[in-house]
Amino acid sequence: MSGEVISINRKAPEPPTLICACGSGWFTALVCFDGQSVTGYSLPVKCIDCGQEVTP
Repeated sequence: MSGEVISINRKAPEPPTLICACGSGWFTALVCFDGQSVTGYSLPVKCIDCGQEVTP
């Protein structure tokens, strides 16, 4: 797997908001599941609308 893997802190009060420069909030990303919960994702993510790679 390429890119950095970021662990998600389940106790964070608000998850970070990610918006592409084109205004879209939809991205493709590789994610890690633990049961039915997403526990991590890899960077960069890619905007579905314009294809730009974005790093939060």
